[in-house]
Amino acid sequence: MGSWMHFETEDTNAIILAATKSTDYCISLYMAWLNISIIDSVICWFGWKRIPKFYQALRKMIGTRMNMPKDAAHDIYAVASGDVTPSGDKGLQDTDLWSEASFFVMAGGMTVSTLMSAVFFYLTRHPDVYKRLATEIRTTFNLGEAITSGPQLSSCKYLRAVIDETMRVAPPTTATPWREDDVYSATSPKSDGPLVVDGHVIPHRTAVGVSLYSVLHNEAYFPEPFAFRPEQWLDADDDLT
Repeated sequence: MGSWMHFETEDTNAIILAATKSTDYCISLYMAWLNISIIDSVICWFGWKRIPKFYQALRKMIGTRMNMPKDAAHDIYAVASGDVTPSGDKGLQDTDLWSEASFFVMAGGMTVSTLMSAVFFYLTRHPDVYKRLATEIRTTFNLGEAITSGPQLSSCKYLRAVIDETMRVAPPTTATPWREDDVYSATSPKSDGPLVVDGHVIPHRTAVGVSLYSVLHNEAYFPEPFAFRPEQWLDADDDLT
């Protein structure tokens, strides 16, 4: 999370945000329209200036951390790199570290920051939700320093509901949850014909997916899908408190 804050405050890292945004557009487009991926080289050509700058900024971040002592910060590098475990497995090697770091920079940083921004956005526009959440947190913890992972934090059910409702209304990722029709595969004993979805015959072993945003805003599952209602994630007994 700390590294993601540097993206927003240091001009030299601004290219990472811009490149990530552009990449997200391409990935979403390819997933929805696979045939357009044949012009990927053309799309990459338009970003030829950004790509070297992106990798340069990434190399600087990773290189700076690798030049520091392993325990200089409490991060994935400190936990997973270098040491040999009792079973004989080695920690992250240099090549693994680079690939994992580039993944966490984009996937871990953007999703967390997007979720946090959305939580604060909805809390500022729903004072009743903010009041109930603030009351729960302030009656559970005496000091801000006491808010750490554990049974007390897990007992904050309304906090969990606010987070879940935020992820539903404004999901931090719109990646399609792909599924394969294993139940209807040719070798399955349950297969008594083709899989038909909305009048369309789906060939065996075809990956099928529905937009995550569409599922989370479907009235069949969530009445008033565009309303912010954290209480719908609570059990009946919890909602009375």
